[in-house]
Amino acid sequence: MVASEIMTSRVIVVHPEDNFETAFEIFEGKQISTLPVVSKKDQQLLGILKKSDLLLAYNQKILKLNVIQRD
Repeated sequence: MVASEIMTSRVIVVHPEDNFETAFEIFEGKQISTLPVVSKKDQQLLGILKKSDLLLAYNQKILKLNVIQRD
């Protein structure tokens, strides 16, 4: 068996300027754990966004906001 036999040809992507909500909605709606990040101009692959990294960054931001609000 080779990759082309089991790959997904309808790839869901995000762009660098997409916000947290956009990415999170895609993750939740499609039950996936990674998203390719591609440029809008030429669809060149720039990187991979993992759901776990997105949630970690969100949690850190919330914790930081809670600390700032307490001050």
